[in-house]
Amino acid sequence: MPITPFSSTCEQLETCRQQGYQIVAMELTKNSQLYTETTYAYPTLFVLGNETLGVSSEALDMVNFSVHLPVYGMVNSLNVATAASVILYDTARKYLDTLETAC
Repeated sequence: MPITPFSSTCEQLETCRQQGYQIVAMELTKNSQLYTETTYAYPTLFVLGNETLGVSSEALDMVNFSVHLPVYGMVNSLNVATAASVILYDTARKYLDTLETAC
């Protein structure tokens, strides 16, 4: 996999947008969608934030939309690796379903 360094997250997001990526933040926001109720356009790029600070406001301004996991109880967030694994697994399942229905 080629690795391309960028000076900022926003520069990377703009490059990906120009290449046709749908950009989705994994972040609970006022308008975020529940991950199980989301339909993606492919290719999709996911933006994950710092576990303490989340996705920056500058990056959130550049995404097509945000998705979140429901969390119940005393905390309102999960470890970023845990959240990513759940959402990426669900996204892969949805993508494979689209391939099966296309055949």
